[in-house]
Amino acid sequence: MPQGVKSDLTDAEKYEKHLKRCIENKKNRRLNDPEFVKKEREYNKQYHARLREAGIKARLEKKMQDEQK
Repeated sequence: MPQGVKSDLTDAEKYEKHLKRCIENKKNRRLNDPEFVKKEREYNKQYHARLREAGIKARLEKKMQDEQK
């Protein structure tokens, strides 16, 4: 939007429009770019592995704290 032009949208509405554009862009990239799909899958695997590790670590720490009591 050019500088100085006022928008009548609230911040929430702007953010919603932004999210819709992002989702649409990602959907199009998934359809048209097989390399993007591979990278996304790899990222998701790593992300979930980190979540699992953090969960295991948190459970072990809790167990150790419970044993100390």
